[in-house]
Amino acid sequence: MNPHILCVGTASFLGCLLFHIVYWRICKPKNDMGALFAIFLALPLVPYLLFLIVQNYSHIPFFLRFDEWFASLLLHMAVSAAYIQSYPPAQVPAPSLKIVLLFESASSQGLTTEELSRYMDKNELVSSGLTDLINAKLVREQNGVYSLTPVSRNFLYAIKFFRRLLGLQFKGG
Repeated sequence: MNPHILCVGTASFLGCLLFHIVYWRICKPKNDMGALFAIFLALPLVPYLLFLIVQNYSHIPFFLRFDEWFASLLLHMAVSAAYIQSYPPAQVPAPSLKIVLLFESASSQGLTTEELSRYMDKNELVSSGLTDLINAKLVREQNGVYSLTPVSRNFLYAIKFFRRLLGLQFKGG
């Protein structure tokens, strides 16, 4: 593979990652998944499309041909998709991590099951996950009753279809 493809694809991903970090530090968006899609998938399309337009209508020499530029876009999109996919588990307060941190802060004698259960809030994971789903407009609340939005219902149908296609069981409520 051409090293320029790797450099351009990686640089565009790193640029988006830097923008993501700075943006989250300044003001974390309410719909963080929507913002991630915009930052990593929609925003990078602008310079890539501008390149195509300029390359077709000018005689400016570029260091990448169209196929190389397109390959760098595919690299950017693949790495970005992997990053976006890994973001939801990273933002949720993982119970296993919390337990490990509790062990670290405990004395060298460790903790009993009773001591662990005192520190662990059983509703914490559910409430933070529910808040994220509401902010992403995947779940709505009316009079204390929660339900799926049409977008999340269609997404769920697609996931179920894909799992059936692969012969995987669908585990859930």
